[in-house]
Amino acid sequence: MSENTLVRVERICAELATTGQPITFTAVAEQAQIGRATLYRDKQLRAVVDEHRTRQTDARTLTGLATEVAHFAPWSRRSPPPSPNTKNNCAASAAIHRPDDEPL
Repeated sequence: MSENTLVRVERICAELATTGQPITFTAVAEQAQIGRATLYRDKQLRAVVDEHRTRQTDARTLTGLATEVAHFAPWSRRSPPPSPNTKNNCAASAAIHRPDDEPL
């Protein structure tokens, strides 16, 4: 398989997805002018088609949306890095929010 074939298959899958057409091995093989067996046998080509098919299917289901949210959830929970003055800011904030009768 050449790099050109891989790029062509990727482009065709993206075009099918953009136009809302189903991404099938038959459709991709016809447009790429390669045999369907080539798509199935070559691991890289098959992975490209499978990935696009999964995206297309998952985008329309609640399970697909839940999977996508779960994929991004760990990044959304990360705290921003502390600023250089974090220690000073925390002490000042604690002093402001603490009642007068509580010791620091």
